[in-house]
Amino acid sequence: MAPERDGELQIHGSGALARSLMAHDLIDEYHLLVYPVVLGRGQRLFPEGGLPTSFELTGSLTTGSGIAVHTYRPTGRPTFGSFAPEQ
Repeated sequence: MAPERDGELQIHGSGALARSLMAHDLIDEYHLLVYPVVLGRGQRLFPEGGLPTSFELTGSLTTGSGIAVHTYRPTGRPTFGSFAPEQ
């Protein structure tokens, strides 16, 4: 019998690994850093056609230099609804 392991595994800068883990629901918590700059190009973290997932915001802070740090936990599959436009 394998011993239980406790701890944390972090991914820094490997979008391919993160997308692979996301596709198999293997990420427990996301820390997304939003920088106050627009570069115009880049690779998407969440791929088109990826597994639909709902998230709960569990923490948020802004650094002195304006970087927003948001912490999210997946909460399962999203539910979708519809609404009629106002007349």
